Order: sequence, then structure tokens, then C-alpha cells
Amino acid sequence: MVTAAELARHAYLHVSAAQDVDAGLTAAEVARVERHGGFRFAAVHRAFLRLGVPVGPGWPRWRAWDGLEPLLRMPVDGVVRDVHEHGFWLPGWGARPRAADEREAVARRRLADVPRLVPVHGVRYLPASPTGVHAPVLSVWRGDVVVLADDLLAFVEAELAPGGGPDRWPPRGRSVHVPFWSDLAEGPDSPMWMPRRTP
Repeated sequence: MVTAAELARHAYLHVSAAQDVDAGLTAAEVARVERHGGFRFAAVHRAFLRLGVPVGPGWPRWRAWDGLEPLLRMPVDGVVRDVHEHGFWLPGWGARPRAADEREAVARRRLADVPRLVPVHGVRYLPASPTGVHAPVLSVWRGDVVVLADDLLAFVEAELAPGGGPDRWPPRGRSVHVPFWSDLAEGPDSPMWMPRRTP
């Protein structure tokens, strides 16, 4: 069975062959990002960044906190924007308040409990720890979520290989389910969208 370290190493080899890569994050730098961000990297993500930090358009600048904070907030902030602009509301959130500020307060309170997402590249995210080795890479733009790849290795193979792209390596169904975010990707068929029944 593949380990997080093995999968991260293969992913790093793909990336470093195609992108400029800076020195990996030190243990202290990883701890600093996790402390500031209020999350823990998934094991595979941490191992990948300890090997090297990709640089260039779309890659997070892990040593510059000012640029990281908006990326970490983006998934939740995007859903909240859909609450305001497109009427996004889940049955499990209860009655939809009429006032915009009350809708945002309820949405943010509910979203505070969903798994944190950590940027990989552009609007592609990995869930924070705890996750399995095959944590999915998700494309997240507001409430529009797509499972791009079953894991980090499949993602970098798809994105960086010649002629690559999300359609080259469609998910094979072995990735873990990420509460809320995987349900958004499933769409209306997800139980999350079903009205709650009262006894």
C-alpha cells in the first residue's frame, strides 16, 4: 500500500521536472503556516512541501502569509458570496433568514464546521488533515466544486503532463469523501440537499 511519503515523492518528481521549485519548507515553516492558518496539512501535502515548494503563476507562496490568507479563506468566502448573489442555501441550515446579514451569519456559522481546504494550485485544493493518502484534489469556485483527481499525484500528472488537463485523469473513485465539499461536487443527488425530516 502506497504511503503519503511515497505518493508525495512521485508528485514532487513530476512537478520539479516541469516547474521551478524552491527549497522545501522546514518543519518550523510548516508549523508557522499551520499555526497562522488554524489547520494541519494532510500528510501527503506536508510531505510534498517538505521536498520542495513550486513557484510561479498559480502556486501558493507559502513563505508569504499575506498572500496565503485570502487563498485559505476563498472556499468559504466563495460559498458565502453564492448565498448573497445566487440564493445558495442548504436545507440543513434551517429557515433562510430574510436579512442579508443574518443569512451570512448563519452560513458562516455552519461553514465553520466544514473541513478546511488548503490551496494546491490556483483554485485547486486539498482537504486539511486528517485525510487518507488518497485525499481528492478539488476545484473550488464559490459553490461550484469538482473532484479533479483522486489524489495529489493524479492531479500533477494530469495538469503537468504534455496535453494534460483535468479530463486526462478522471477520478477513479478511490479518494476519501470530504464532508460538505464532496457533497457539493455530487450535486442535488447528495443527501446533504435533502430536507431534514422531523420525527
